[in-house]
Amino acid sequence: MNYKNPLFVVRINTNSPVIFSYMLVKQRISYSQNIVHRIRQCIYTALILYAIGSAAQTKVVDTCALTGPNTAWKKLYTNANSKAIQLQLIQEKIKKDSMYHTSEVPLPIPCGFARATQNNLPAEICAVKILFSLQYAKGKTILLDLNKNPEYSPLVSKLNSENIESISYYDGSRAKSIYGYNGASGVFFLATKNKEYIKEIQRLILNKSK
Repeated sequence: MNYKNPLFVVRINTNSPVIFSYMLVKQRISYSQNIVHRIRQCIYTALILYAIGSAAQTKVVDTCALTGPNTAWKKLYTNANSKAIQLQLIQEKIKKDSMYHTSEVPLPIPCGFARATQNNLPAEICAVKILFSLQYAKGKTILLDLNKNPEYSPLVSKLNSENIESISYYDGSRAKSIYGYNGASGVFFLATKNKEYIKEIQRLILNKSK
């Protein structure tokens, strides 16, 4: 390697242990600088996302307030001593949560180890709605989300022991494998075999598709 100076040229042996050590240290310094830059980028992004989430005054921001209510509601549901009471609680929960928007699939942010929803809310601090899936035939279900599908309101009002045969629950980790981030708070599966109720479901689905 030639080291050039305005006054002279020196030939350096790159195989020298001293030179090799110098090059290794220089490489490590460069790597450390990249890590510091990455951390700064992550901090800046987190601050921006926090500012956006704090400044926005929309119903979407309110999803951050669902963590506590979801936990409290699940406790009430678990302690309910009859299927009728459980279905009444489910009705109330679906209607109450209709003001909240269900976030779309999360997008990665530059940090690499954090995620943000498409509405720029930090996924780590915001909860999502508990999902309620109604199965009316083999392999056929609808989500009872009155924010997305307000036309399903009559179906929610008729969630009773006569129309609903069984209720099962998947926790967040299992629900996320089906619904992605939207399943983070868990999903309740309601199954019906009531023919009249099924006809009403099919009629609403048909009207929605027109």
